[in-house]
Amino acid sequence: KVYYQVGDKRDHNDVSEPVYDSPLDVKEAGEPRYAYSKTEGASNFCGSAAAALALMSMCYAKYSQSYADSCLAKAKEYYEIGDAKHESVPDYDQEFYNPPGDWEDDMAMGALELYRATQEDTYLNAAKNIYDGNYMCPTGWVLEWGNVSPLVAFELYNITNDEKYLKCAENAINFALTFLVQIENKKFKIQFNKNREKILRFYKQRAFRNSKIGNR
Repeated sequence: KVYYQVGDKRDHNDVSEPVYDSPLDVKEAGEPRYAYSKTEGASNFCGSAAAALALMSMCYAKYSQSYADSCLAKAKEYYEIGDAKHESVPDYDQEFYNPPGDWEDDMAMGALELYRATQEDTYLNAAKNIYDGNYMCPTGWVLEWGNVSPLVAFELYNITNDEKYLKCAENAINFALTFLVQIENKKFKIQFNKNREKILRFYKQRAFRNSKIGNR
């Protein structure tokens, strides 16, 4: 079983100091929190969790091999749950938290990090199958927590040296950079969308492009 959401908008109606929370009703930020779980599926959440844990296993191995092994084992469990039923699960409220996006990029990222951690071709092939299928070169949004497809494409290029993945990553990042306006002093100002919100995430696209793709 995997818990993919703890809490929802009902526990955000009020805020109090932690010392006073416990005896309060959940609608007043008290206990217990609502929790949502699945025994299979939730691929968008499971793929991301698998990627994070596999990456942690690699980073922590030189400090504690037993902890690294535990992270890797859990990464595999998350991946197996997400792979058992491919689906993108939204948050319970579907209006309070940001939407999770597609499951494909998350599961591909999970598979790639598991491949890096284990060197098992099964994971690499799974990531390639996702990206070489109908999900190849998605467009229309930027690199962020809900869309890691440009990063997946770049990691696939790093591993396979296949130029089609690099092209996909470049296309995705260049799409995001169209939201930035270059001015004479070579700095960039932020455009505003229709809701007048500042699109700070687009600066991240330039940083990613310059540090990874531009200087490969």
